[in-house]
Amino acid sequence: LGRLLSVALGAVASLGRAHGADFGATFREPPANAARPSLALGLASLAPSEVEARRQLTSLRACGAGGVLVRVESGNAEAWQRLRWVAAACKDMGLELGLCDFLLPEEESRPKLQRLVWTASRAEDAQGGRAEGSAAYRPADGYREVARLAVPVGGEVLAHQVVDWSAGPEPAGGPWQTFRFGGADVAPPRVDCFDAKAVFGHVNRVLVESQGRLASAYGTTFAWYQWSGPGQSELFWFSDLADVFLKSSGLGLTRHLPVLAGVGIGGEKNADYVRRHVAQAIRETWRQRCAQQVDDLVHEAGLEAGVAADEVLMEPEDVAFYFRRVTLSPAETPERRLRNERAAGAGRALGHRFTVGRVCWTHVSPTPAHVLLPFRCRHEVDGLFCDGANRILLDWPGEVPSDGEGFAQLQAVCRYAHRCQVVLQQGDAVGDLLVWSAARPASLAGYSCDWVGRRALEAAAVRKGAILFESERRYRDVAVTADVLQSDADANRLRLLGAAGVNIWLAASGAEGEEEAFARLAGTPGFKRLGDPGAGAPLPDLQWTGDVEGMDIRFVHRRSATDEVYYIANAGAAGGTATCLFRDTGRGVPSRWEPVDGEAAGDLTAVRSADGRISAPLFLGPHESCFVVFAR
Repeated sequence: LGRLLSVALGAVASLGRAHGADFGATFREPPANAARPSLALGLASLAPSEVEARRQLTSLRACGAGGVLVRVESGNAEAWQRLRWVAAACKDMGLELGLCDFLLPEEESRPKLQRLVWTASRAEDAQGGRAEGSAAYRPADGYREVARLAVPVGGEVLAHQVVDWSAGPEPAGGPWQTFRFGGADVAPPRVDCFDAKAVFGHVNRVLVESQGRLASAYGTTFAWYQWSGPGQSELFWFSDLADVFLKSSGLGLTRHLPVLAGVGIGGEKNADYVRRHVAQAIRETWRQRCAQQVDDLVHEAGLEAGVAADEVLMEPEDVAFYFRRVTLSPAETPERRLRNERAAGAGRALGHRFTVGRVCWTHVSPTPAHVLLPFRCRHEVDGLFCDGANRILLDWPGEVPSDGEGFAQLQAVCRYAHRCQVVLQQGDAVGDLLVWSAARPASLAGYSCDWVGRRALEAAAVRKGAILFESERRYRDVAVTADVLQSDADANRLRLLGAAGVNIWLAASGAEGEEEAFARLAGTPGFKRLGDPGAGAPLPDLQWTGDVEGMDIRFVHRRSATDEVYYIANAGAAGGTATCLFRDTGRGVPSRWEPVDGEAAGDLTAVRSADGRISAPLFLGPHESCFVVFAR
């Protein structure tokens, strides 16, 4: 029901936007009650009185925000009272309300999520050296021991040589390197998301409390439940991890724990096998016991579940499969950028209304170029839009300002995001290719790509030579790289799609063994090499060449009943003219629109090529962005 409602709401909203009377006027002066950004605030940053809290939210509304995501430290009686005030004010002002996940008072004494920690004696002090100040010897709250192990020093170590001394003194002889492994509560404390009963009980209690205490706003004003994921940079410990690992790998975990501390037990190939299967055991357990439960409970309750894409133990495409409101963070590396694109692209395929781009105001790194910007986080906002976000969430520190420089800056970012979001929620996203891959090879450059994971593909239908999702997004062309073909089950699934009339495009990435993998599929119905002359692949959506080095053009393409809209940004540090070659050009007259002031800079010089595409020069300064619009 939750999925169907989300799809229906998205379709109605898209229809209304597509048939707006004057899209240009809407861009210049965005409607007050449409497509506004949101702010993330701590409940403690709002005034402790109803009158003052309402005044702060009125100021936020005056800045141009359309919603608030509230962080709550503890769900005690005082917090619920203040949340009632916030919910009532948001309802009166037309602000959407979201709540971050939080612990209830009765849960504070129960077992929490734990990370795996360890201490080790130094090899040169292997006769019993101790790291006295470490967590394992002077543990944080909730620490419990997992194992004490001794590893021979020198030469290759095999699993049977590891000594378990959990029940006695450190082993004699040696030399040994000794380890103590344990679990320690994460900070801030979180419910044990590897315990299915704990997750069910926790989410159910929070929802029941919210329904009772925020009844007038529940499901209308209050529509967003933001789950707090465990993150990807740590190893986590749960009571039956060893059993799950054994089923997955066929190995006992205890004697292989030193592998996680950097000891190559059984050689590096075996150690890599252990690390991969530990990660797989943690990831699959979290998916089954947490992500699936949150998805079921929250959407059955009529809310949208959100989560940060970098806080989950899943592939980006699976994040969008289980959570309807995926949150992206500014990408500081190409790997993070790709992860954002995959999560957002999967969300588009599945028909999500919003992909949220979250900017933390205090974490923006000032550069010399910031003095020229209308607000300090424009680079981060533009990057998130290029990654696929269509709604900005500004994490604002402290109290909401009512005047002064803080108010001016908040108002500037809200106005900019509002104007961009009006356009980026217009019509439908163009998806030339549905991509199933862990990489984006150069052969996909210029294409508007949506993304898919194994689970979403299994849930989709295949009709009349196209993949059809519940969102009614339809794809006739699927691009895959050699990494997908390593699995026999996945390769066979692609063969079935090809036999059903879907075009399967093999996208080269230069990976080892790629040519052999592609050769095995030569002549298979539906399979073609992307880039081969005469293969019949769709033309790239947008291609560009720059007149200076250091330009990095990125784009997003949307289509409505009246316009072809390209959001184009120069993510590079060098400014210059990029000659852009557009495929979908409507009447063939491109116009440049500026998101800072809402003005149309005029028609671009356009030249139509023999294949029907339009070429136009576009000057973009360092980290500058604009819209290019073709009337259809």
